[in-house]
Amino acid sequence: MTLTATGLPKDESLLVGGGTINTAFQVLQSARTLGKGTLDVEVKVPERQGDTRLVFVLRDGDAVKLNTKPFRIAP
Repeated sequence: MTLTATGLPKDESLLVGGGTINTAFQVLQSARTLGKGTLDVEVKVPERQGDTRLVFVLRDGDAVKLNTKPFRIAP
């Protein structure tokens, strides 16, 4: 899956994480924003049970920078 974000700080290291709602943050990979404050990163969809909704999160250390609304991925 491709995650795209704009309006982020320029040239900043971030952790990309995700999982199901109300679960612990699971780091999927690290990424770096571009000089324009944008991010385009390919991530593997985390394992989940059944038809649960997912949330992706961008973090800088302990601070959440951005998170998606919960969504489902159709099979």
